[in-house]
Amino acid sequence: MKYENSIRTLLNLGYKEEDIEKIVDAYPLNNMRDDTLSKNIKNNYNTLVSLGYSLQDFIEMTKTLPQLFGLSEENIKPKIET
Repeated sequence: MKYENSIRTLLNLGYKEEDIEKIVDAYPLNNMRDDTLSKNIKNNYNTLVSLGYSLQDFIEMTKTLPQLFGLSEENIKPKIET
């Protein structure tokens, strides 16, 4: 399976299988290595939770905009904190 670690990470966070398929197929995520995507999922989750978002908020945001997983913490924080 191409995104085994990333899929496992998303399942552990509470994503539904049909949502996961859409997420990993989204551009530019479909061009990322599995270990990089899995790391970004964890880092972005930790970043957004530290900014006060709930797990459900995080899931809804990333289902709507899966490209969020392609951003680094340095790119996310300034966009949210302003």
